[in-house]
Amino acid sequence: MMKSFLIRLGLFTLAFYGASHIFRGVYVNNLWASFLMAVAFTFLNQFIKPVLTVLALPVTVLTLGIFQLFVNMAVLLLADWLVDGFHIYGWLSAFVLTIVLILFNIIISFLVPKD
Repeated sequence: MMKSFLIRLGLFTLAFYGASHIFRGVYVNNLWASFLMAVAFTFLNQFIKPVLTVLALPVTVLTLGIFQLFVNMAVLLLADWLVDGFHIYGWLSAFVLTIVLILFNIIISFLVPKD
């Protein structure tokens, strides 16, 4: 269990670091800031996102699930706010990074088995 968690955390660290080199609206100071962002994002996904998902459930149902992207984006922006050295400039950058991270998570789920 811990091994797959650490692998996923390392891959997300590299994903955040890589995103800063690919997207103009994403800036990271160094690899350590990227690691802290991955830790904060993982923590918020585990503890805050379920609460936000339940609160947003009526809107998510009305929009046939599309609003879940905005819940994910809110979690990403909250993690950005918490971590010094990692910055997302603009809503469009946050939205695109959210979609990229969702796709990245799907790929990781197939490649890294859960214990």
